[in-house]
Amino acid sequence: MKQKIRIAVTAALASGISLCSNSLLADHGSIGFGLGTAAPIITSSAITLPASKALVGVTTQYTDYNEFSTSRLIELNERLEGEERHVHSIESLLTTSLIAAYGVTDDITLGLRFPYVWRNNVREVPHHDEEEHHDDEEGAGEEAPHVQNLGDPNGIGDTTFFGQWRFFNTEDNLTHVALLGAVKMPTGRTDRVTARNEEGEREIQDVHFQPGSGSWDGSLGLAFTQGLGDFSFDSNVLYTWVTKGDRDVDLGDVFTYNAALSWSPGGTLGGGLQASSNFNLWTLMVELNGEWRDFQTERGLKDVDEGGHILYVSPGARFAGGENWNLALSFGVPIVTDLNGHQVEPDYRITSRINVTF
Repeated sequence: MKQKIRIAVTAALASGISLCSNSLLADHGSIGFGLGTAAPIITSSAITLPASKALVGVTTQYTDYNEFSTSRLIELNERLEGEERHVHSIESLLTTSLIAAYGVTDDITLGLRFPYVWRNNVREVPHHDEEEHHDDEEGAGEEAPHVQNLGDPNGIGDTTFFGQWRFFNTEDNLTHVALLGAVKMPTGRTDRVTARNEEGEREIQDVHFQPGSGSWDGSLGLAFTQGLGDFSFDSNVLYTWVTKGDRDVDLGDVFTYNAALSWSPGGTLGGGLQASSNFNLWTLMVELNGEWRDFQTERGLKDVDEGGHILYVSPGARFAGGENWNLALSFGVPIVTDLNGHQVEPDYRITSRINVTF
């Protein structure tokens, strides 16, 4: 029976890392991590790949934002003038990640994640230097504020190396606890430029708009999985220490927490983690996905319009079309949004994935 459950778990391995751009906070991504074998799409499962088993997969996440109107951006810029604020707006964020993982032993899984990041319709009121501001005060032709479309910065994101060590599981294979760890490497693009302005000029985008960050970041956390007949419960916590990257910018530490309840009707295993079995055609789940992010700093100066806390409720479903592959879809809606300063808030989030094991 134990070997049979292992085969089912291998066939059902459902996600690599939960996207370094799970876009929970404003237009930045989370640093989630997980190998969701018990059906969750975003929550990390504590179940590892069996020894010598591998998976490859593609995970895509799209987040739509309640972007600021032109008049709102101008109003905020005028109200906050002189405070060195950088309020901006974004329409959407799309991240597609290629994930590969390998079972080194029955209890240790290692993997890599390679993302590609698209930001759509980034806009802000242009910043004027002190000399231009002084000229305006002297009457050299004060220009009415306007909103500039900075374009759609996209490119290869930062590669993440991740690992999972299951250090506890019961004889009945129903309870699992694992240590999660990851290192994000600065392999992404940090040289994307803005769209041309009215003078035909381009400028390099701010670091928080870039596909990559230029920083080395480390993550550490725990995951728990409990089989409950046709149901399974998964939860995890993860803390990420973010270091200074390109242009001496620190995007802020991140704490993520997730919980998921999955149900696979008509389980065929008769025991063990039935909800994680790829022999079951459909699995339904509901997740709570939360993230807190610290303020961003640049050369030691805090950006009060970055960071905060947000919590999603994310119902989803998984379809297992064969013993060695499955696909899944999740739709998330924020139920708690407590962002610092003035930031665009997410409207909804769609996460999809397809995975193959061999």
